[in-house]
Amino acid sequence: MSTSLLPVIQTELNRYGLSMIFILGIIGNSFIIILFRKYRQNSCSMYFFWASIINNLYLLFAIPPTLYSINYGDLNSRSLIYCKLRFYLTNTLGQSARYFTILACIDRFILTTMNVRFQIFIQPTNVRYIMCIIFLFWHIFPIHILFSTTINNGRCNQFGLYYILHNIYLIIFVGFIPIILMSIFGYLTYRNVKQLQLRIHPISNHPIDDNQRESIIIRNRERELFYMVLGEVFIHVITILLYPFILLEISITTYMNVVKTIDRIRIENFIVTIATLMFFINIGSRYYIFFVMSKTFRKDFKKLLKLFYNRVIR
Repeated sequence: MSTSLLPVIQTELNRYGLSMIFILGIIGNSFIIILFRKYRQNSCSMYFFWASIINNLYLLFAIPPTLYSINYGDLNSRSLIYCKLRFYLTNTLGQSARYFTILACIDRFILTTMNVRFQIFIQPTNVRYIMCIIFLFWHIFPIHILFSTTINNGRCNQFGLYYILHNIYLIIFVGFIPIILMSIFGYLTYRNVKQLQLRIHPISNHPIDDNQRESIIIRNRERELFYMVLGEVFIHVITILLYPFILLEISITTYMNVVKTIDRIRIENFIVTIATLMFFINIGSRYYIFFVMSKTFRKDFKKLLKLFYNRVIR
């Protein structure tokens, strides 16, 4: 296939792929916000609740301007302030939500460990402090984006050395660190769940009272949260893995001043488009992962639909 077709395919993928991800992502994250609102005293649910709010904000900041630029030109190049703020805010929002998900993985690991000293980190009050610290950190740490981003020849981006440094930042903190941390704590959690399986399954065949029934329901919900987290980790690793590697290739070749042919540039841009779409899929897919992984989540969603039908439609 001639590479001359790749820019056309790239544009159509962005137009229709991003539109679908935006609609399904906003709807899915909104359902999570509604369904997890009543479970906010659960530390893991708290992380997912706020991560979903931030993910919706991220989708609103990132995708509509991109879709607008396909047909009407790049908004970023028209205002330096807007150019800087959009780069900065999409990064801070994306990183906050991403590291909340990492904290959810760590939360599940702590819950399944036998070391009670770590349990303090999953108490609701402490979880709120941890989230505030992470949220503030990801608004301070990438402050360099505001200074390194500029408009040059009608393009809003980082240029020269700043471009390479920014790519290194993305490779490390957006790509490899989240993948490594999620994989490690996801595996450790899975191992602990297998070891503690008898502890989180009801093991008695005798009649149970109301307190025991409530305890079993809570344990079942906690168990399903384990698998929801593991599903999230699996999808995250698959959808993000390409992103740091293509950035790494581009950064190395840029640093080495490699002269690239038009065909190679088109192929690189096309791969970046695929990696970016997968990146957005990761942000918009959480509800659908939970729906597949959790029977309790599906039941709660059906109850929500019935409640909506009874109150609004009937």
